[in-house]
Amino acid sequence: MSLKPNILDKYKNNINFFIETGTFYGGSLETALLAGFKAAKSIEVSEKLATRAQARFVNDPRIEIIHGDTTAVLGPTIDSITERMFFWLDANDIGNFPLLKELSQIQAHLRNDHTILIDDMRCAGTEAFEYVSRESIEAAVYDINPDYTITYEENCEMPGVFDILVAQLSPTIMEEG
Repeated sequence: MSLKPNILDKYKNNINFFIETGTFYGGSLETALLAGFKAAKSIEVSEKLATRAQARFVNDPRIEIIHGDTTAVLGPTIDSITERMFFWLDANDIGNFPLLKELSQIQAHLRNDHTILIDDMRCAGTEAFEYVSRESIEAAVYDINPDYTITYEENCEMPGVFDILVAQLSPTIMEEG
């Protein structure tokens, strides 16, 4: 699912870098730039989808589309960024569930005050998430920063389904850090 403007507006909080796993057609990238992010990087495992997105955004120097497996390239992609980042983690398919490895790479980053959104949480504990539970995903998020507050946002395409995990620090903690 593409990230919707109201979600980005609610959680952007003066963050300049948008990092996405699972480009698909690039709808979330476009929305991120409209929301005011200064730069966006997206990693897509499908060569066909990555090439399509690269062609779509070829004239926008703020966007970088990376073809590759997020479990191998997310860490190197974010290593050189020293500012807080906004992560939209949406790279999952049956037979390919990289989320826990993505969270591990975020945990290895020099900062631990990013805002992290994870899509498709309704699939936690199912085959689509390789039977990884919601509790295990939340624990991996807390491993990044035990001060995170985790909430859930409604999926605008499925009213009543709170499908997007949001992990962020409270404004008070961000001011202290």
